[in-house]
Amino acid sequence: MFLVISTIINLDSIRGVSKKMILVILLFFTFFFIHIISAALNTYNLKEFIKVEKFVPFFIFPFVFLVAKDYFTEQSFIHKCQCTYFLAANLSVVILTLIAIKNTIVTSNIIYFTYNEFTNPLGIQPIYYGAFYCLALIFGFEILGIYKKYKRSIIIGMFLLSLAIILVASRTAWIILTIILIVRLIPILKKNIKIRYISSVVLLGIVLLVVNNPTLKNRLFYSNSNISSYSGLSFRLKIWQNSMELISKKPVLGYGPYDTQLELQNKFLKENFRRAYFLKLNSHNQYLQTALESGMLGLLCLILLLLLLLFHARADTNKLLFFILICLSLLTESYFRRFNGILFFCYFYFFFLFVDDTKRKLNKQ
Repeated sequence: MFLVISTIINLDSIRGVSKKMILVILLFFTFFFIHIISAALNTYNLKEFIKVEKFVPFFIFPFVFLVAKDYFTEQSFIHKCQCTYFLAANLSVVILTLIAIKNTIVTSNIIYFTYNEFTNPLGIQPIYYGAFYCLALIFGFEILGIYKKYKRSIIIGMFLLSLAIILVASRTAWIILTIILIVRLIPILKKNIKIRYISSVVLLGIVLLVVNNPTLKNRLFYSNSNISSYSGLSFRLKIWQNSMELISKKPVLGYGPYDTQLELQNKFLKENFRRAYFLKLNSHNQYLQTALESGMLGLLCLILLLLLLLFHARADTNKLLFFILICLSLLTESYFRRFNGILFFCYFYFFFLFVDDTKRKLNKQ
């Protein structure tokens, strides 16, 4: 409420914002209110309705950036934000690695260096860590050309992040990592033979690590596992099929953010999809999850937000990589089911899009 009032009082915060950014802000508001309306129409339990508050960042973050616009128009402040995020990501890698070493010594089992066992100590699932670390890597390439004095330390940090992305064993994160490295390293490899040789050795080491680690090997080579497998592609496709059948029954405003899970559970039970039923799984796809929770209206808002991001990303490699990161992450996970996924999307959407737009506008003035 304070942010809203501050924005209304300080009308200067709205000046310098382009029409495209106004459209983005309106879409964020619309996405939030569609979820509110859907929840109100589908949820008769007040406690369940109040839980829709997790979508509040879609309403609040536009005001956050409008109020703090003057800070984010300074290039030095943006670089400090990137450095802070990069360092925080590396710190979490170190913490997780130390915990994994301790658990390995106690149990004599290296499983604690991979997948859920690696990320569980901090209570975040691998798909989220994969996205967080991939973004930190994008920032690493950015600050590498700015803080040349710390070039060696930044490169070490980028290597640790890349290794951590491999260890968290999120297939989506592996794909994003590959895209980032191809886009960012190929221009460098063409010019520097030494870096080419070093990269070849590192790549060989990564291949050996993956093929000699059972968890990583299974995640890479058995992605289309039997339907009884929790992580198999066939398993996920069946979840998506069940989700789409539910969407077809209530396509406009969906089932509400919290009645959706009950409907999925009933659907899994009806289809005798026992593993999904007992594990109480969601749709594992944010596009389908949004259509389930808020109907095609909510999905349309989400798609328009992504298209606007793509429109702005055409001439900016970092924005384009972030667009790819977000689109792929939403494809394989119900990203907004967890509050950290919503915060990540809302904050960095504006960081990459809104901040640059206001900066350009102010420079013209």
